[in-house]
Amino acid sequence: MHHKILFLAGLMLISSHSFAEDCVIPASPSIPDGRSAQMDEMVETMKAVKGFVSKSQSFRACVNAKITAAGENIDPDYKIALGTTLQESLETEQLVADTFNAQLRIFKATH
Repeated sequence: MHHKILFLAGLMLISSHSFAEDCVIPASPSIPDGRSAQMDEMVETMKAVKGFVSKSQSFRACVNAKITAAGENIDPDYKIALGTTLQESLETEQLVADTFNAQLRIFKATH
């Protein structure tokens, strides 16, 4: 819960500064239940997860480039918020990938 609050605070700071406005945070894809999903649904979800991972990596690269470009001119509190947002992005990416992989294992075991 604490991480979610920090993540949201970081998002609010990003949205309130023009600094990182062009860095787009991707939406997490929905992961179907492996017990009831169909093959085509799992294939489409795999593509969506790969796209999400790629977009998440691009988001973090964008924010890191902005931080680097700002150098010493960046507000320290804003830099901390961006760091928190970057960490949450990485954790969300890992959670999505882990969740999909778990459901894929269930799918393979039941079909």
